[in-house]
Amino acid sequence: RFFGHAQTAARIVQALVSVLSVWLIYLLADRVFSRRVAETALMLAAMYPPFISYTGWLLTETLSVFLLVVFISVLVRAMERPGLGRWAAAGLLGGIIVLHREEMLVIVVLSGCAAWWRRSSASRIGAFALGLALTILPWTARNYVAYHDVVLVSPGGGQQLWMSTV
Repeated sequence: RFFGHAQTAARIVQALVSVLSVWLIYLLADRVFSRRVAETALMLAAMYPPFISYTGWLLTETLSVFLLVVFISVLVRAMERPGLGRWAAAGLLGGIIVLHREEMLVIVVLSGCAAWWRRSSASRIGAFALGLALTILPWTARNYVAYHDVVLVSPGGGQQLWMSTV
């Protein structure tokens, strides 16, 4: 809707989002590992054929990669410099990515488990869960009204989640 039928404009924006994703991968690898690892990650991400081809297709993959890298970056930041606001922001981003692609629920839940495993405090995990719930529950409530059943994200009954993770 944003671009109308101007596919070229959408492809240009996707290319910019893709470049930003590659740059964020570099920054994340530099923060978590080292400059050398970050440079390798940058080159691999920049030359990864699916990333290149996704840019030219009008699909959700380019945005999915971007949202995933942003989510992981915010979560890493919350683990490094704990603050309830950072944890809540990570939860909100986790909810956004789950609403964008249902199969990301596995990554978000495993991220919460990793935070618990690293012995993050209950209040931090709670802030993460609250951010996640505040993002997903309005959609779940909408689904309840529309389908007269509790549907967490999509009405496929978990089929998309199952098919994506098998």
